[in-house]
Amino acid sequence: MRRRMSEYEQLCSLGLPTSEVVPLALGLLESMLGGGMTCFVWSNPRGEAENSYILEDLPADCPNLYAQEFYNRREAELGPTFTTMLRAGIPLVNFSRHGSRPTQSAMYSELLAPFGLRHLTRVSVIDGDRRHGMLALSRRRGDRPHSEKEEELLLNAARHLGHAFELERVARLINGGLSDNTETGFILLDRAGRLQHGCNLGLHLFHEATRADGLDHRPAELRLSLPAALAARARERSPGGEITVTNQRGEFVFRPLAMRAVASGSDTQVAVTVHRRGSMAARLWRASGHFRLSGRERQVAVLLGVGKPYEAIADHLGISRNTAESYVRRTYEKLGTSQREQLIRTLLTGPQ
Repeated sequence: MRRRMSEYEQLCSLGLPTSEVVPLALGLLESMLGGGMTCFVWSNPRGEAENSYILEDLPADCPNLYAQEFYNRREAELGPTFTTMLRAGIPLVNFSRHGSRPTQSAMYSELLAPFGLRHLTRVSVIDGDRRHGMLALSRRRGDRPHSEKEEELLLNAARHLGHAFELERVARLINGGLSDNTETGFILLDRAGRLQHGCNLGLHLFHEATRADGLDHRPAELRLSLPAALAARARERSPGGEITVTNQRGEFVFRPLAMRAVASGSDTQVAVTVHRRGSMAARLWRASGHFRLSGRERQVAVLLGVGKPYEAIADHLGISRNTAESYVRRTYEKLGTSQREQLIRTLLTGPQ
């Protein structure tokens, strides 16, 4: 468990987007605590539940329904509601240990019982005066409730997750205040596949996808060949016509669609949606777990992979430049590489 907790702390300190940290963090928590259902619920500025991610194979509309209906309205049947906990700064409520009787509530019968769940513990994720949301963990009927030692672990986990949210907030301020829903844009091509227009984000994502990336893409060629290939896919109107480009900055999915030009007699145009599926940092973090690297070496591998110089790695990890260089050297040696580009390829292709 100590090794898993160390991995959890390292994950939360990397500065990954929290939309990617949350699923990884929940998986680590479940591996440490065992589980029935593990989820995270995001809070809006009013302290109300907004959405949730549940580490279960549930119907697609279940997380939103759970957040909006039960967390915001029905939890008073069990004890302190989601909003009460966040607004009052209540750190943790273990409904099996605080005299509540959740199994006798209508909410339990409607939501928890069908999944065979009984014990429920909730932990607020708060950083300073910012209320980010709530970790919620349940256990199966017949399992023991969360112990005091496990409550301490959950409080520690919540603090580190709050730090991950704060790192994301600071990065957003530094990079111009981008919000969570700004990873999809569009570009417009003419019939021959020449780039004509696009929204700011679409043009930015296109540029990010076609820059030099350490995976043998030649950006000058890709910048010309990709639009032409998208235009050809649009003319074919075949299903599955999307094109995916992967590099250090993420996985970019381009979906073309032929559309009639507005002006009569002009050529058909091609509208392309551009979506970044996930950060390269998150992909490298997952991939590094398949190699015999220490926790610190995994962090260094990820930071190297996204282009951080030695000084930035040292600052990010709170270590000296010499110590950072030692970790970099050991990481390269263990992976059998000597350059960033080789490191990325080795991690993403997996152990041989």
